[in-house]
Amino acid sequence: MQDNNFFLIAPEITLLFLSLVILVIDIFSIDKDRFLTFTASLLTLLILSIISLFQFKYCPSGSIFGSLLIVDIFSQFLKIISYLITFLILIYSKSYVKEFNMIGNGGELYVLLLLSLLGQMVMISSGNFISLYLGIELMSLPLYAIIAIRRNILINIEASIKYFVLGSVASGVFLYGISVVYGVTNSLDFPGEISINSNEIVNIRVLILGFMLLVSGLIFKLGIVPFHMWLPDVYQGSPTAVTLFLGTVPKIAVFAVIARLFMNSFECFSIINWNYLLISFALLSLCIGNITAIMQKDLKRMLAYSAISHMGFVLLGLVSKDHFSGNIACSSSMYYIIVYALNTLAIFGSILLLSKGKECVYINDLIGLKKHNSLLAFVVLVSMLSLAGIPPFIGFYAKLSIFNVLISSGYIIVSVIAVIFSLIGAFYYLRVIKVSYFDDSKASQNCLVKSENDHDFALYFLLINLSIIIILSLFPDILLNLCTEISNRSF
Repeated sequence: MQDNNFFLIAPEITLLFLSLVILVIDIFSIDKDRFLTFTASLLTLLILSIISLFQFKYCPSGSIFGSLLIVDIFSQFLKIISYLITFLILIYSKSYVKEFNMIGNGGELYVLLLLSLLGQMVMISSGNFISLYLGIELMSLPLYAIIAIRRNILINIEASIKYFVLGSVASGVFLYGISVVYGVTNSLDFPGEISINSNEIVNIRVLILGFMLLVSGLIFKLGIVPFHMWLPDVYQGSPTAVTLFLGTVPKIAVFAVIARLFMNSFECFSIINWNYLLISFALLSLCIGNITAIMQKDLKRMLAYSAISHMGFVLLGLVSKDHFSGNIACSSSMYYIIVYALNTLAIFGSILLLSKGKECVYINDLIGLKKHNSLLAFVVLVSMLSLAGIPPFIGFYAKLSIFNVLISSGYIIVSVIAVIFSLIGAFYYLRVIKVSYFDDSKASQNCLVKSENDHDFALYFLLINLSIIIILSLFPDILLNLCTEISNRSF
């Protein structure tokens, strides 16, 4: 339904306006800790959550400016998830950004994060390639600056340049794909009702080329093999707080775009068998991600390769044979990526709270964590077991939903291969648990962990994060049923 009611894009307008207000507030702030800027950013996210929640419950689906932006319960739900994740990231990072001088020259960090979030919101609601491209660039440009926000740290600058160069190439490939699709279809809307003469073989081949370029540009942002080369270096070189943001919200936004393209454009994309292409990329991601992660000693590099593997599972979830099973596939992938984000929040939140004076960089920095801080050690334990997909934790049910889609679609061999790589991947998660609980703490002097007497208010939110994981582990159908309902009503 087309509707030029501007209330449909109230969250985007509100975020843009409040981001500019926060920027002005920060300019005149004399507080070195930027507490006012930090608080205003949190309030902004809460306001956005309330607006989107109201839209989710009471407003019908619609589009604005043709199909430039599509507002439905799918986009509203993922936006709410993105706000809450960003809210927790800001809280987990408060002490970190102060201690590691990320706000020494101003609070632009918070403004840049909000502007990047705005780009992700545009991506989630995009129904047109122009709005999608603008959303991608608005998401990416602030991230390049945030990664290099500590200008005196060489590894941060290096990571930013790598991400900028490779990201620019991916954006160029994506933009070229848009031009090819437009040349064939004479439309910039997401393809769904394209009428093309099946006898025009040249046009069909060109259209396939355009789609291939579009998909390549998108899965680069997701970190899927063979477009994953940037991810480990950027994860390792970024400040941990920025790595946490990179590993969660942008992935949800890119997933939303891929899901909308493949669900709304199902007829058009059936020109070729996309299932085999998705399966190839996904299995390569599972293989390279899990096997390479085993060899890592750097904690963030290990989690980067872990992310590659998990995005392979998200891609596997989109494999389906018909539109009905496609809805189930979309809900399973949505379920998986939300569960992944919750677990990633917990593990990176623990790392951020552990860093005091010096960052926790290596896996061995967690040696003896149970003796230093048993509570954070338990958070690491639960999140690692969940990421590994070990029952009865929520990560197991997320993987089970993906396997259910694969088996119901007839991909038995693919399911078996995915299970094998999951078992291989469990090794490096269990290694972190072993280091945290069973190794001699006298051997670790690299990371000065906080004791349990340091009552950081972020710890309470980390406990809420942990509680959500445990509750969803006990009642996994709550989130899965919600994702299924949203998928059925949206596509």
